[in-house]
Amino acid sequence: MAILVSGHASFEPLQLFQGDAWLYRPRELAHFIGYAGSVMIVWSAMRFYTTRAALWVPQAIGGLGVATLLFYFFGSVAVKELIGALVVKALCQLLPLYLGGCYVMDNVRSLRPGWLKPMPALTASVLLLVSTSLLWEVLVQPLVSVYGGPPRGHVQLAQLTCDFAGIAIGWCLAAPWVRQIQSRLDRTMCLHLPNDSAP
Repeated sequence: MAILVSGHASFEPLQLFQGDAWLYRPRELAHFIGYAGSVMIVWSAMRFYTTRAALWVPQAIGGLGVATLLFYFFGSVAVKELIGALVVKALCQLLPLYLGGCYVMDNVRSLRPGWLKPMPALTASVLLLVSTSLLWEVLVQPLVSVYGGPPRGHVQLAQLTCDFAGIAIGWCLAAPWVRQIQSRLDRTMCLHLPNDSAP
């Protein structure tokens, strides 16, 4: 939905303060929507690592991404047209991050399984998204490069505020549901604990 908004929505830019850094356009709205949804996506991805039975899901997603790239690079012209250059470009950028994330999550599962409980996983997803936004909007784009071009030279504060607002809304929408899941899990664990008062 965020991609559709960014590419197809049209409205007059809104400027709350002076300067280009505070210009709110469809792209900023897309940041808001994308980050709100990303809270649940990252949380759900982390939760797949709680049981062995669910581990096939992230592995299948990674395998599908690799297979898509292989079909594109070694397939016929018809396959290349079907997949499309935009999909391949996105996969080339996102797949290494996804596979790296899978590696990290596998280690978290082994070393710190408590981090994968519902509420800690939600907190971790929020922290990950905040740090990603800060890294991208405060360091990479202003000082290093903007999508392969020269650096911007300033922080786009409108995008940063939309990122943070989206993360906050995503957390507010997810937290009650996640607390309910945590409560159910806690009750289930209490049922399986040994009864010390038994003779």
